[in-house]
Amino acid sequence: MLPTLRDATDADFPEILALNAKVSQFTSPLAMDRLTSMHSVASYCKVASLDGDIVGFLIAMRMGDAYENPNFKWFTARHDLFVYVDRVVVSEACAGMKLGSLFYRDLFEYAQANDLALVACEYYIKPPNERSRHFHNKFGFEQVGVRVIEGTGNEVSMQVATVAVG
Repeated sequence: MLPTLRDATDADFPEILALNAKVSQFTSPLAMDRLTSMHSVASYCKVASLDGDIVGFLIAMRMGDAYENPNFKWFTARHDLFVYVDRVVVSEACAGMKLGSLFYRDLFEYAQANDLALVACEYYIKPPNERSRHFHNKFGFEQVGVRVIEGTGNEVSMQVATVAVG
């Protein structure tokens, strides 16, 4: 059986937080108040459900959303008509099921339907996140800049992929 995507609800938050906690070194920590705030402004917030369990999620904001985040602001200052992936997390138990690809195909369809010409994201390059780099390369993402994360010395690659819009 394959996971199904649906819009996230408040009832999903405990499972979303638990999934995020397992990979917070790559996505950053997430607390309930921050998740609640993100969900309230997100243009796209979906979960993957398998046998009643949440096994993944993707949260994205589009330009113009009232989202306070330095990476989002970086893209806002440089690009128009984009949707920004704040985080995508898939349960380790679902590795190999191509759930990340399912989320991204759905997000690209959302972007196309809303005439958003770019999907934007970032991933760590210091420390390196090779898994994320390989994944994003498959979707045609290209580096458009590098940001140093304040107070950490970590670096992220700022990435965009073009969406075919009418």
